[in-house]
Parts: sequence; C-alpha cells; structure tokens
Amino acid sequence: MPPPAEQPSEPSSQAMTPANGTVDDAANPARASDVNSVAPSTPSNQPNAQDTSNQTAPLKLSEGQVAMITELVNSAEIDQAKLAQSKAKTPSVKRFAAMMIKEHTEAKNEQAKMYKSLNLTSADSDRATGLRDGAGKTLAQLRAEDGIQFDMAYMDAQVAQHQQVLDMLDHDLIPAAADQKMMDGLDKMRTTVATHLQHARTLQSELANRPAGSPPGSNSSMPGNNPNTPGSTTPGSTMPPTSKR
Repeated sequence: MPPPAEQPSEPSSQAMTPANGTVDDAANPARASDVNSVAPSTPSNQPNAQDTSNQTAPLKLSEGQVAMITELVNSAEIDQAKLAQSKAKTPSVKRFAAMMIKEHTEAKNEQAKMYKSLNLTSADSDRATGLRDGAGKTLAQLRAEDGIQFDMAYMDAQVAQHQQVLDMLDHDLIPAAADQKMMDGLDKMRTTVATHLQHARTLQSELANRPAGSPPGSNSSMPGNNPNTPGSTTPGSTMPPTSKR
C-alpha cells in the first residue's frame, strides 16, 4: 500500500507579511508597493519645533557698544568716499562720494554730541571688530582698482554696506537702545542710510547698464543732484525732505 500523500504545510503568516505591510497587502501587490514606497517619518526629515540652533537672535549689545558701531560705520563711509573723490571717473560717482563725506561727517558729529549728553563711553564688541576688519579689506580692494572699474567696485561696496547697516539697525542697534534720545538718533540714522542705499542702487544700475566703451557721463539722473528730483536730500541736512501735505 503506497504511503499517504504528504500534506503541504500552511505558509506562516510571517512569511506572507512584508516588513511594512499586512497579509492583505501581500495579496495586493499594488497596495504593497504603495506601502513600501512611503518613507517612515524620522526626526531627520521632520522640523523640530524645539530646535532653534539655526535661528539668528538679535545681538545683546550695550548702548556703549552701539555707540562704537555707529562711529565705525560713519568713519568707514568717510574714508571710502575720500578715496572715491580722488579716483572716481564718473561725475555722478564723485558727487555721491562728496555727499557721503558731508552727511556722514555731520552724522558722526551729531552722534558724538548725543553720546556725550548720555554719558556713554564707546565699547568694543565682536560686531565692531568685524566691521573694522571688513572696512579695512574693502578700502584695500578699492585702492587696487582704477578707472571705471573703481567706480563700479565703489558703488557695489556702497550698496552692500548700506544694506548691511540697515539690517544691523533693525535687528541689533535700535532694539538695544533704552534711552528715547538714543532711539530717536538711531531712527534718524536709519532714514539717512535708507536714502543713501536708494541712491547707491540707482548709480550701480546706471554703471552696469552703460554701453561698453562709452565715456563716463554726468549721470544726471542720480537722485540728489537736482533739488526738484523726488528723493533728493536737502543741503546741509542728513535727513530726506518730508513730503508736504
């Protein structure tokens, strides 16, 4: 008598169940594929609400450190503008440099009087050190340029520096002021810096769009040259004119 036929063993549920699915998933290859294609959530690809390491917090500056920073900003602008007065070829760039010397000198003197009235002593900081080093490198780079290349390099630096100071005023300097007189002084500085930035961008654009080989022109469209031009500055003032109502 032949031996009884061997009954096939029942597959175990473990063998039928994929790592990320179920028995039903295995019976439906399309569904199993969908399940396996979804990456599990992990901390590495999900934002961590408590991770603030990449957030830039305002610097904790004292008012004395703010005073040092504003002094450095004005001095750097004056030094670069004096160099531009002697090296620039474009008349409008020379006029811009003259405006920088005049208005930053006035601002520096006004701020010195304000800080004296508040009995503030300038104090150094990491931010001041960075500004001092950056200003020195920029001045050295400008000294190495000549002709129209100097004009373009100077205006590029002016746009970058005024934007940097504007951001610094908003995020670090103005929030550090405790005295109302100092707040008002920094607000005035911010208005002046924003006006200078607008002028610098206008000149930067004119220089970049000048036809190749064309001689330096008057660029009379620079804001500030014509007292009837919107955005021009009032002679003898570091503040833009207020609109008449």
